This record gives sequence, structure tokens and C-alpha cells, in this order.
Amino acid sequence: MKRILIKENNNLQLDITRDLDQFTPVLSALKTSYEAFEIGPFTHEVFKYAILAGPDKHVQNYLASLNDQLDKLQITNSIIRENSLKNHELVIENFKKALSDVIKFRPETYATSRPKLTTKFISVNGNGLFFISKEDNENILETYCRIYIENEEEKRIFDCIENLKNSFNQFLEFHGETGLQNANSFLTIAGVLKETNDRRLEFSAEGFKSMVTYKSRLDEFNK
Repeated sequence: MKRILIKENNNLQLDITRDLDQFTPVLSALKTSYEAFEIGPFTHEVFKYAILAGPDKHVQNYLASLNDQLDKLQITNSIIRENSLKNHELVIENFKKALSDVIKFRPETYATSRPKLTTKFISVNGNGLFFISKEDNENILETYCRIYIENEEEKRIFDCIENLKNSFNQFLEFHGETGLQNANSFLTIAGVLKETNDRRLEFSAEGFKSMVTYKSRLDEFNK
């Protein structure tokens, strides 16, 4: 059977997307550290590859760029080349640390059980700015905010609960007409249904009669 959507929590989706504000400092540091390589713009592809595969490819590209520059300067002495590359170790370490900070970052939330935004749902636009795309939003909804009926067994149970809900709400309307107070909706059935030894419910004729005659008995008492 086709999955049936029974709930979509848009408030939760909004809360998750707001986590992007907390990500901003570490994401900005990552972008700045990559741009220090001067090997090209910080794109969506650069960002996602670094998150998924780590820093090595970008570091290799950076070192390859440095070696190309040394070649163009016709510097062939191995000691000079090695020293030149060592001078750029801090740039590499800054990038590695910034990437590690992004991967380890977890937003603070008001409820520990609430799902948090992760880099999986963050994109980079054409201007190098971080944002949550339409596709990211859809993935957040699908991952955290939607509840589905997945199969026929779940559908059967769902229909049973729906019927129970509808019948119970109808019963509460009848209960309200009797004049009885309703401090707890679930307790209103305690008088008309009783539990058997095998932990099932059966109808209580005495409880039923007491409920439906309550108003008339109260009126008689107040005369």
C-alpha cells in the first residue's frame, strides 16, 4: 500500500531550521579558512565534499597549487621548496580545525529530545552564503516532522483508534448533557465500563443508569 501521511509538524521544522543561526560562526570560519587556500570559490560542492570526505582532497589541491606556483617561479631547490610549503602549514591546520568544529557542532535546544539541524540539511548558494534550500526543508520534514501509516496492519490499528476516538467524543457529548462534571475525560467512562478479570472491558448497566438519571435525581434533590 502507499504510505499515508497522518501528521506534519511544521512548528518542529521551523525550530530545526532556526538552528542555522547557531551554526553561523563555525560555518563562517570554515569558509574563511578555505578561501585562504586561494584555490577557488567556496561552493556547495566544496562544502559537501569536505563534510563527507574530510579535508584531504582540498588540502591536496592547495599543496598542488603551491607546487605549481613554485614551478612557475622556477624554484627547483628541494630545501627551498620544502621550507616554502612548511610556511603554509598553519593555513592547512586552520582549515582542518574549522572543518572539525563544523562536523562536531551541535546546536543548543530548549528540549534535549528535539531533533537538531545538521550539516546534511545546510547548503551553500551561488554567493557562497549558507542557507537551507527548498530540498533541505523537504528532507527535514521527511526525516523528522512527518508521521506515516506504513502498512496494512498500521492502517487497521489506525482505523480502530479513529473509530474509538469518534465514539468517545460522542459519548462525552452525552455525558455533558447529564449534568455530571468532567474533570478528566478518560475518567468519565469509569462508571459505565468495568474491567474484567482478563483485562477487557464490559458494559456496566448500573453505571449507565446512574449516569443517565443523574440530572433528574439532582433536580429532585434540589426541590
